[in-house]
Amino acid sequence: MNCYFQPVNLKHWNIFEKVKNIGHIEVFLATKEMQIGDIMLLHIGNQVKKYEAGVYAWGVIVTRPYVLKDKPQDYCNNRLSVDVKILGIDYEKPFIKTSEHKIFKQYRTVHKLQDKTFKLVEELLPDNFGDTKNSK
Repeated sequence: MNCYFQPVNLKHWNIFEKVKNIGHIEVFLATKEMQIGDIMLLHIGNQVKKYEAGVYAWGVIVTRPYVLKDKPQDYCNNRLSVDVKILGIDYEKPFIKTSEHKIFKQYRTVHKLQDKTFKLVEELLPDNFGDTKNSK
């Protein structure tokens, strides 16, 4: 299993309005290496001052990478995409605060985390983080 870091720009797609509950499935940009069962961390930057920068949600990839077609209103239209099932979200504060835990850079697009970084992430997220086996 691999872990990917996905920056979320609240001005383009507000995760807090779109994701109403655990189990919500959403389309995100992908890399060709992604596999079903891989983990996606959703990171909010500093573009909206109301929210502290950090990881607010995570999910599991539930489709193989594909090119999203016929969705001109979607940011992922005509781009390599995957569907991600949300398994954890905090609407008020990040699970991992960027200011406290400098374990990954602020990437501009989806990025695979190195194994050593993923191990640190696992320690910082809630106990149910590794519970992805029955969520596909």
